[in-house]
Amino acid sequence: MRRLLVPLSILPALCVASCSFLLDFDSLQKGGPPDASVSGSGGSSGAAGSAGAAGSAGNAGVPLSGFAPALASALCADLKACYSSGLEFIIHDEDCADLFTKTLTDTTTAVVQSSVTAGHLNYDPLKAAACVAQLTMASQASPPTCDDVGAMIEGCKSAVTGAGKSGDQCDNSYECQIGTYCKLEGCPGVCATYPQLNENCSSSLPCDPTKGLYCEPTNADAGAGSAGTCQAYIALGGDCSRTNSQCVPGGFCIGQKCQRLADVFTLNGGQTCYANGFLCNSGLSCEFSGVPLFSAASCAAEKAVSTPCKLAFPSECPKGDYCTADLLNANGQCVGTPSGDQACAADTEQKVGISAACAAGLICVNNICKPRKAIGEACELNEQCYSSFCAPGDGGMICAMPGCAP
Repeated sequence: MRRLLVPLSILPALCVASCSFLLDFDSLQKGGPPDASVSGSGGSSGAAGSAGAAGSAGNAGVPLSGFAPALASALCADLKACYSSGLEFIIHDEDCADLFTKTLTDTTTAVVQSSVTAGHLNYDPLKAAACVAQLTMASQASPPTCDDVGAMIEGCKSAVTGAGKSGDQCDNSYECQIGTYCKLEGCPGVCATYPQLNENCSSSLPCDPTKGLYCEPTNADAGAGSAGTCQAYIALGGDCSRTNSQCVPGGFCIGQKCQRLADVFTLNGGQTCYANGFLCNSGLSCEFSGVPLFSAASCAAEKAVSTPCKLAFPSECPKGDYCTADLLNANGQCVGTPSGDQACAADTEQKVGISAACAAGLICVNNICKPRKAIGEACELNEQCYSSFCAPGDGGMICAMPGCAP
C-alpha cells in the first residue's frame, strides 16, 4: 500500500531552503487566510507575464495538462510581489516557475488525473482557470494579497468536483473537500478535517490552511514545523517574538513587529541595514562586518566569482556561487555551488539557510548532489522526488504519486 506522507502537501519539494535560525520563512508553508478560494504565491523572472497570459486565457479554461504550468506562473508572480528579494531564501538559485511546474505536475496533475481516470473526480477547466486568474489578480493588487502555498493549493481544489466530505473514503486529498484532507492509515483513507485553533499539529499534519493558522511548536527550541498547537497568524504591525512563522504570510518579524516583507527591501548601497529593521534593494545584499545579527551591516554590491566575500542577506555572491565565510564572517570567498555527483556544500551559508547545498535542479542525497526526480524515475530519498514520495517499484525505489494507488 502507498501512503500520503503529508496531507495535500508539496512542501518538502518546495522548501528548497534548509532550516534557518537567521531567517525563517515557515509562514510561507503553513496555514493561510480564510479565503478558501485562494490568492497569491511564487516568483521568477517573467513569471508575472506568464501568469497574466494564463488569466487572460481563462475564458477558454485551463486543461488539466496545462494546470501545473499555469498555476506555477501565478504562484511565482505572487511570491515575487509578496516576498521581493526574500524569495531567494526560499528557492535560492532555482527557477521558480520551473520548480513549481515540475512539483505541481507530480503532486497535483498526476494525482488528479489518477482520480479522474478511476471515476472518483471530474476536472473543470473553467474552475481551474478561475483559480489561476484569482492568483494572478492577487499578485497585481496594491499591496499584493499574500497567502501561503498550502492555502493556495487547498483553494484550487475547487477545480475538481465529486470530492468527499469528512468521513468519506478517499485515495488522496484531492478527493476530499476544501478544508479536509485524506487521512491515510491504510488504503483507502478517510477524509478528515485539518487541525483547528489550539488543536495539535506537526510538520506532517499542518493546521487548516483555510483558517489563517500556523503550527506553534510546543518546544520553543524545536523550530517551525515541530509538534505543537495551531495558533492564529499575527497581523502586520502586531507584536511577534522568536519565529517569523508567527506573522501573516508576506510578513516578517523584525524588531519584534510583524512587517510586510516587500516593504523591508528598500535601502540603497552603503546604507545601514538590518539593525534598523530594513534590508537592501534588489541587486544589493545586507553585508555584516562581523558575526551575523550581532555586528554592523550595510548594503553592498554583488561580489565577483573567486573574490573575497562576507555573510550577507541574501548571499552577495553571483547566482550559482556562495560565500564560504565561517560563522565569525572570516575567510570568505565566492565559490561555485556543487554540481552533480559532487559533495554537498556544508558551510555557514548552507547551515543557516542563506544558500543551497547543491546547484539548481539538484538536491543533497547522502551528502552527494544528485538530480531531482520525476514520477517513475529511480530515487533514494523522498526529498529527491518532486512528488516528495520515493517508494518501492519494479526493480527498486522510484518516485511515485502521493496517496493510494488507484
